[in-house]
Amino acid sequence: MKIYLALGTYFIFISFALAQLSPGDLSDPHTHLTGIKNCTKCHELGKKVIPAKCLDCHVLLKERIQSGKGLHSRTEFSNCTECHSDHQGKEFDLIWWKEGKDNFDHSKTGYLLEGKHLSLDCRKCHNSKNIADKQKYLSQNKNLDKTYLGLEKDCLNCHHNEHRSQLDDRCLQCHDLNGWKPASLFDHNRSNYPLRGKHTSVNCILCHKKIEDKSNDRDQDYLKFTGLTFKNCSDCHRAPHHGRLGSSCTKCHKVTGWIGLSVTNFDHDRTRFPLRGKHRGITCNKCHHSSQSINRTSEGQCSSCHNDYHQGQFNQRPQKGACDECHTVEGFIPAKFSINQHNETNYPLVGAHLAVPCNLCHQRNYRGTIRYRFSSTECESCHRDPRLLASPCWPCRKYPLDKISCTQRWSGCSVLIGRYKLSHNSSSGSNAWL
Repeated sequence: MKIYLALGTYFIFISFALAQLSPGDLSDPHTHLTGIKNCTKCHELGKKVIPAKCLDCHVLLKERIQSGKGLHSRTEFSNCTECHSDHQGKEFDLIWWKEGKDNFDHSKTGYLLEGKHLSLDCRKCHNSKNIADKQKYLSQNKNLDKTYLGLEKDCLNCHHNEHRSQLDDRCLQCHDLNGWKPASLFDHNRSNYPLRGKHTSVNCILCHKKIEDKSNDRDQDYLKFTGLTFKNCSDCHRAPHHGRLGSSCTKCHKVTGWIGLSVTNFDHDRTRFPLRGKHRGITCNKCHHSSQSINRTSEGQCSSCHNDYHQGQFNQRPQKGACDECHTVEGFIPAKFSINQHNETNYPLVGAHLAVPCNLCHQRNYRGTIRYRFSSTECESCHRDPRLLASPCWPCRKYPLDKISCTQRWSGCSVLIGRYKLSHNSSSGSNAWL
């Protein structure tokens, strides 16, 4: 019995002694410190872990503490063992998150999480890809995918340079942390080309063209923001006047829109349609309507502005009904169509017809259009047949209507019928009612 008691006491003593020498296995990052000879690398004899000894190995943290940077430079985090304990086994996570990892107050690191950053998993930022000076941390045996060191505060430390270094690297001059788009802080008026008038509502991509770039798998194009020419309107806009009106658009136009000209000193004679006659006295919007543009294919032709008053009656003529055959820009009335021109038609004017006013023959139809084309040039198409009168003269009455023409030469025929005198005297060249 005494032997068993002695053995039990011995084993208890040995276990207690071993416990005093090593309370448990070290975590994987510290396994190189295993063994009684290494205890004093972290502990002073008879004392717990001393922070200064931790920093003898963790020189990167020591540098940050000395420069006042990061979480570990704060007084409340000066005691390492409050967040990091060991001898809990090789797989033990050395970091203890007091409030839980998801509730960690990131502002204590010196970098406040805002906007889109608030919803990100820690390792979206804290990973080897975003550590710029990788060799510096590898030389200190840091696992780049587990450490929380190595990141900088600049946006481009983690984010791809969307603008390909065209602009200032200080992204927050234009963007905020709620998202890249829209660039809520960007003010185009601070650029070399302040936006005015219609330009304020133009989509960016209409001026800043998309450039293809295959250098990045995640982003294969970007917008061009530098190297743009904008001194003259024609740098962006096609010049419709082909140089006839000069190169300065602002002499006539404003940035509020192409329509609504500044016409104080505008010289219309420099256009393809110099103003003459009646055109000089009309206002611009009589021809240049706000709802439509001038039809340039017919510019200079009356029909581009004026309706065909004659309803196509002259389209068969060689001039195809061109208004200037009869009219001038001084006014539609009087027409310049002469007797000589009339005599070139299929109804030459002779005799008394030479003195008849135009509108006695060319009268309006039921549509209000003046008639210039006739189905017949026979006398009866205009004149009432004298044979239908109460007392017609015998030469006319003698023949049936279809057997005699009014223009037959009846020598000496001069008869009063009522207040009219009928004369077909060939010697006078007169064949009409007088």
